Amino acid sequence: MIMHRFLPGILIAQSALLGAYWLLSRAPMDETQRWLIVTLLGFIVALLVAFWLAAVSRQCNHEAVSALREAHAREREKLKVNAERAKARVMRDSQKRIDKESKRAHARAGFKVGAVLAGAAGFGVLMMFTQFVTVGLLMLTTAGGGLAGYLTRARQERLTRARQEVIPARRDPAMPKTVAGQRLEHKS
Repeated sequence: MIMHRFLPGILIAQSALLGAYWLLSRAPMDETQRWLIVTLLGFIVALLVAFWLAAVSRQCNHEAVSALREAHAREREKLKVNAERAKARVMRDSQKRIDKESKRAHARAGFKVGAVLAGAAGFGVLMMFTQFVTVGLLMLTTAGGGLAGYLTRARQERLTRARQEVIPARRDPAMPKTVAGQRLEHKS
């Protein structure tokens, strides 16, 4: 993969030295001078090729680091999105569990309140039949007022719970925000 980037430089250096030796072998000069010139040319070519290969190596390193940074950024973004989704799922599940437990507690309390109110109403009717009309009427109106208050409170709680179920559906952090069909990025 990376070898194809370095191979041309090595081949050029070898070809330059071979060409220099071949050209100088035809020139009328002493063998020592010829080797001295070839060695000097070889050193210059090797220096130029070394700089070239160092630049190629830096470029390869830069590309590898950039690719690794991009991969880490994608992985980090994926982890953020998954964490947000998991957080939203946990919040939704815990909210459902809390709602379920509160409904169960309200149902038990409702049964107990209903039994108390029914007992009070029954006691009021009993008082009316036993000639304690005033006490009976007081018991009946008290039971009726308690029942009305309990029903009003239950209705208000039901409306509040319905509003709370609608609001998180619009503000779900895992859902991307859109305006006129265009996706908006989260600012974290």
